[in-house]
Amino acid sequence: GHGSQGLWRILPRRSAFFCLAPLFRAGSVLRNIALRQNLRAAVINPPRPRCSRCQRPADHCLCALIPQLSSATSLLIIQHPLEQRHALNTGRLLAAGLVEAQLLVAEQIPLDSIVQDQLSDPHWRTELLFPGPGAGLPEPAAATDPRPRRLVLLDGTWRKARKMLALNPVLQRLPRVCLPAGLVSRYRVRKTRVPDALSTIEAGVHALQLLEPERDFTALLHPFEALIESQITAMGRECYERNHAPSAGRSGSDTPR
Repeated sequence: GHGSQGLWRILPRRSAFFCLAPLFRAGSVLRNIALRQNLRAAVINPPRPRCSRCQRPADHCLCALIPQLSSATSLLIIQHPLEQRHALNTGRLLAAGLVEAQLLVAEQIPLDSIVQDQLSDPHWRTELLFPGPGAGLPEPAAATDPRPRRLVLLDGTWRKARKMLALNPVLQRLPRVCLPAGLVSRYRVRKTRVPDALSTIEAGVHALQLLEPERDFTALLHPFEALIESQITAMGRECYERNHAPSAGRSGSDTPR
């Protein structure tokens, strides 16, 4: 009833060591067993090979559906690091399908990054797609402002996006634009409390369509729609109808990817 400290007081140091040594050895044996089990599981179930471009499992690669569209507007997609390995990574799909798109993975843009200079360059008309005071709809280029256009999107949940905005003064200084109310997302396997929430790829397509109404950007959504269908197939139609169909209600995380 003395506890471990009492044991050290009663026994000489050498005796106490030999009393406790079997416990240390047992712990080591258990760790080795767990390690062998993990290695065996890795051999039996090796990681599925992934496509380096779309980051989907190789047997579900979406690259054949990803277009290579040109636009007069340059897109900069700043992706929260936690979104990188997300199964439904629509920011990557948007960047892959648009020639004039750049994907930056960062919560806080490094001060010595070239992106800081790009966002501060007065020779470009750079706007942030993010709702807020003073934000208006994206408008087509005007003859009175011949500067090239750049549109910045934040890829992450609303909570992550707000944090990214708070951490980056260079983003706070940008003029903002927003999308019209009432847009309906095709992101059928996600639930959200945020009205009019869209995935990153949907938001980008809608914004580009407003900026350049003479072009058609809907092909950017083809891999996204295939991705959603594959997720529904994987979970089973019955599970989808029960948990994600419109009649199932809208509650859950505020995820505007």
